[in-house]
Order: sequence, then structure tokens, then C-alpha cells
Amino acid sequence: MSRVILPKIADVLEQRQDRIASDLEEAEKLRKESQSVIESYDREIDEAHLSADEILEEGKRKISTDISNMNNNFDSELEKLNEEAEASINDIRNKTNLEIKEITSELVQKLTKTILNSNIDKKNINLIIDERLGK
Repeated sequence: MSRVILPKIADVLEQRQDRIASDLEEAEKLRKESQSVIESYDREIDEAHLSADEILEEGKRKISTDISNMNNNFDSELEKLNEEAEASINDIRNKTNLEIKEITSELVQKLTKTILNSNIDKKNINLIIDERLGK
């Protein structure tokens, strides 16, 4: 009986050992494949991070350029408005000075006529006013 049973047991044990070895080989193969997939995913994630960083940096550069251009445009527009305001102020100042000169001239002419009972030429009055104003 041991001659019949022992070889069958040995056969069963050998089949089990072969199956276990085969299962271990398959498990090792699957482990290597999964490790390869994980490494591939890690590389793709790293590449995605780099790509995202590049996109962010490009966005920052574009925004910085846009802000710089807007500031330059604003500065130019502000300078233009400032120049226009200064020109307007100078025009108003010149007109006001002319009006003051005209009023002063008429006042002097009327006063000299009233006080001195004499007519002074408006041209002479304007020359005197210009002299006094330093023009």
C-alpha cells in the first residue's frame, strides 16, 4: 500500500509545488508589471507638474507684460492729460492777463481823464503797464 500511496502523494506534492512555483512566478511577473505601471504614472505626474509649472510661469509673464503695458499706456495718457491741462491753464492765464491789462488800461485812461483832465493814448498806457509788469 505504501508503494501505491506514497508515489501518489509524492505526485500530488510535486504538482502542488509546481503550481506554487508557477503562482509565485506569476505573482513576481505581476509585481514587476505593476511596478512598471507605477513608475510610468509617476513620470507622467512629474511631467504634468512640470507642464503646469511652465503654464503658470507663462501666465505670470503674460500678466506681468500686460500690466506693464497697461501702466505704460496709463502713464502716457496721464502725461497727455497733464500737458493738455497745463496748456489750458496757460491759455486761461494769458487770457486773464490780457483782460486785466485791458481793464487796467481803461481804468488808467478814465482816471487820467477824470483827475488830470487829459487824454493819454491807450498805446502809451499799455507800454507803461507792460513796463511795470516786466514784459
